[in-house]
Amino acid sequence: MAKMRFDIGYPVTVELVEAQEPACCRFGYKVGDSWDVSVFESSGLCGLAYTHFFPFIMMFQTGGKAVWKPTEDDSVIRSCPDVRPGFRFIIKKRQ
Repeated sequence: MAKMRFDIGYPVTVELVEAQEPACCRFGYKVGDSWDVSVFESSGLCGLAYTHFFPFIMMFQTGGKAVWKPTEDDSVIRSCPDVRPGFRFIIKKRQ
């Protein structure tokens, strides 16, 4: 993971946690791959996925919480917008 150019707010990580058809991903992502992202940097994460996850990245980076979840952890699981590979990512705020 690369060093972020801007240290603003809370650090956010996106991690691939499930891949039903890994061969379908044009980027070759594998379960366990992760990216330190922010509202300023995608850190090499696929642009389509980054754009899809951006509202959650902004929410966690600025200190927001997933208030609709019954647990206190600051994370959400979202699917890749390209549904063919069946990829699921966890987006989480690190402390």
